[in-house]
Amino acid sequence: VWWRALHGQGPADIGKALSKAFGIPIEIATRDATSCLRTPIPSATPIRDRSNPYDMQWHGERVLLTFGGRALFAWTRPTGRLDLIDTAVGPALETHLWAFVPNILALHGHPVLHASAVADGQGLLAFSGRSGAGKTTTALAFSKTGRWRLVCEDKLLLDAEDPRYAWTDGEESMRTWTATASKTLAGPNGHVDTTGLQEGCRGPRSRVLEVHALDAGRRLETVSFEYQTLAYARSLAFLIEQGFRGTADRGHMMARLRAFGALAQSATCLETSVPLGVEKLREAAERYRVKVTS
Repeated sequence: VWWRALHGQGPADIGKALSKAFGIPIEIATRDATSCLRTPIPSATPIRDRSNPYDMQWHGERVLLTFGGRALFAWTRPTGRLDLIDTAVGPALETHLWAFVPNILALHGHPVLHASAVADGQGLLAFSGRSGAGKTTTALAFSKTGRWRLVCEDKLLLDAEDPRYAWTDGEESMRTWTATASKTLAGPNGHVDTTGLQEGCRGPRSRVLEVHALDAGRRLETVSFEYQTLAYARSLAFLIEQGFRGTADRGHMMARLRAFGALAQSATCLETSVPLGVEKLREAAERYRVKVTS
């Protein structure tokens, strides 16, 4: 309901969508949508930490990309070739490939942060945290103010050569590559060259001004954000935790540390609590100003 509201739909349109999706009377669906948008979620409500079914297994120069313990793809170094292992994956192939695209970029040495982001003429704000923290919802609220442009909803691609910057068309390019690559993988050859993925993610870039570590367990009754600046060590630990991983070899891990270390030094990292309710979040986003820049 919130996602549709942040995309400009009113209770009536949301009610129609709910009625169609769940087979309930439109009057009840509209009433429930209206109630949802008006009723705040108690701040004490815990958000469960969902386990991630996607994983990576290293076998020498080959990395198996798995879902629920089942190998779906195999990525080979140094060629960057990606093979489809489970040919029975069917229509879900593109969905599974999309989940692994940031890991594939990380395997090529390109850091990707699990974050949504918005940008204006001055720079970029990133919102990061575990699933359910409100990354996409917060970024969409900022984009609705007219001042900020939505950069990404889930995957923020940093410039490997200068991680203080992020590619503003990175997520869109990832989606385009995923759609094309999934069709190739489903074809007779069953493999694709991933080296082109990293080149396709270049374009306009923006300086990362702030990274907000969203507090998933706390929502505010106010119409403003509450935040606390994180020290360098905590900032670095958070960025590494939220960065998509590649290989576990020493060279890759050192490059990963340098990349996120540069971002932790350059950007202001904040532990942030957001207002609960769509309207309060929108108003807080409208009022927000970047207060501290490095």
